[in-house]
Amino acid sequence: MKSFKMKSLALAVLGLASFAVAGSAFAVCPAVAALPWSGGASALGGGTLAVSGTGLDGSACKLDATLGTDSADQATVTDTSPANEPRYRFQFLVNASALGALASTDSVNLLTTSGATTVHGRRGIIAVNLVPAASGNRLSFNWSCNNGTTYRCTATTGAITLAAGVNRIEFDVLMATSGANGSIRYWINAPSGTTEPAVSGSVTGIDNSAWVGAKTTTMGLASPSPTQSSGHSGQIVSFDTFDSRRQTYIGY
Repeated sequence: MKSFKMKSLALAVLGLASFAVAGSAFAVCPAVAALPWSGGASALGGGTLAVSGTGLDGSACKLDATLGTDSADQATVTDTSPANEPRYRFQFLVNASALGALASTDSVNLLTTSGATTVHGRRGIIAVNLVPAASGNRLSFNWSCNNGTTYRCTATTGAITLAAGVNRIEFDVLMATSGANGSIRYWINAPSGTTEPAVSGSVTGIDNSAWVGAKTTTMGLASPSPTQSSGHSGQIVSFDTFDSRRQTYIGY
């Protein structure tokens, strides 16, 4: 179908997009992250945000995030353009190697999509996190679900080891309409092209209709574990080429 009209983070909407498009509104990269991220930027505690040139895919700008030594630190930007979307696709680039090897208790959130409705104390629809792997680092993700107890589900087979360097990550989140017919699909470093390839992985049978749909997305570094904060403070993690859609595969 189409991207969110005039959304401030979309790659292809009037060049207002991410820190990704050469020749866009960022003819000269600003020194700090600011608008056009519709929800603004949050650099809390020892967290920092900056925009710099030479993007991860050759773009004009990328977003650089760091955290300090406190687990309450945050360095994120927020997109508020979605409108309770029952289906939400998003893509971003991240340099997976920037933090080095993570220890067994290290973890940090990279992206969270939330709904407008709080159910059982939860608003988050999906959270994508960086966690340690036996070799390198990997992604894990969790989501709100109506399981009757914790209302938080994690894929037992959903952790993905990332390649060294820059990784391209795309997710497709479908809210349930009745019962457990919601789903999450993802692509990690999919081949170039805009025709949807086979997924890297998926989770089906999700009961998440109570959370209605995507309303906000934050991207950057947040919710670090205590050992993440103490062991990786000041290390720059770069993000680039954020895009989101209602229906169509994003690709590149």
